[in-house]
Amino acid sequence: MSYRIEVIDNLDGAIAIEDSWRMLAEEVAEDPFTSPDWLIPWWQAFGQVSRMHLLIAWDGSRLVGFAPLRIVDGSGRHASYKVLRHWSNSHSNRISWLLTRDDREDLASALVAEALSDDSWDLAVLGPMMREDSVTTSVYRSFDRRVTTGWRDGLESPVLSLPDTWDVLLASLTPTFVKRLNQQGRRASRNGAQVSFSDDAQQMEDVFAISRRSWQHQQGTAVASSSDTRLFYEGVATRMARRGRLELGFLSIGEELAAFELKVLWRGWTYNLKREFVQAHRSHSPGSVLKAAALKRAIDRGDVACDFLGASEPHKLNWTEVVRPHGAIVVARRGTWLRLRHWVEFGAAGWFRRSMPWAKPLVRRVRRCWKRVVVA
Repeated sequence: MSYRIEVIDNLDGAIAIEDSWRMLAEEVAEDPFTSPDWLIPWWQAFGQVSRMHLLIAWDGSRLVGFAPLRIVDGSGRHASYKVLRHWSNSHSNRISWLLTRDDREDLASALVAEALSDDSWDLAVLGPMMREDSVTTSVYRSFDRRVTTGWRDGLESPVLSLPDTWDVLLASLTPTFVKRLNQQGRRASRNGAQVSFSDDAQQMEDVFAISRRSWQHQQGTAVASSSDTRLFYEGVATRMARRGRLELGFLSIGEELAAFELKVLWRGWTYNLKREFVQAHRSHSPGSVLKAAALKRAIDRGDVACDFLGASEPHKLNWTEVVRPHGAIVVARRGTWLRLRHWVEFGAAGWFRRSMPWAKPLVRRVRRCWKRVVVA
């Protein structure tokens, strides 16, 4: 089947197809991270340093394929180059392409062919994508049929399947963790802790007030760390709230807000974007108490799962041992150093891993060494 492929290079062009884009996302997206309500705020906040290279596929008047690509400058120890990336950064938990289910392989092939027809980029690093995902597989195969393609492992995000009742969930957890939860809940109650929830995007002002006093703010990773991050999260919250997909959780100690949790609801799943708390209230375990209340609320609402997003940190793994591996599709098609690094990382290292499993520590050291040669 032949498709009409278009390249959109500016935000006005992306907004012009928003209705069709939204219909496609509602049809095929398993999470909110490729919807216009996520990506348009992302581009408004972070896209200024990139050249938009959004690829879309039409079947007649119906949008059937969507690949959110951009081209940015890269530089290493030996050369400057152009990198093809997704609309993603450290605030992006994952991203994918939108492809109608019946034509997934053909659509991926057509969009990849269009991406490769652009000679302005040298290296592609496309992530973070879920490794065990049919769209990721289709995109990877479409690149690999044309150029040497590698996969770079990334974060593993914990996922919790939600049972019918809170008691059933508690029974699945370790006794030590349940005991600690109960102790934290009683201590918070003695100190006047109250939990509330809201779907009002105007309460993002309360979120930013908490964020400015959090330990994440001190490290530069909070939602209020910069004007760009504030613009992004405020834009996402506003857009998600219009569609009934925003949930803000707050924990207060007495009259003071001590913690928040920012969540997006999608297809019966709860996606935890951010949770931060005021450092001065750390002894009250505000994050843990709020997380427990939020999960209890999700179960009562009938949600099927909670995606903790981000890395598999201990406080998340207390709730679940199930993780979703992520990573990036990597293609180096020009440049001696880029191609050499690509061969070392995905060719030689792969052969060692398959042929000599005992050499895995050596492979890891070699990869670390060569990642310093060219910073992708």
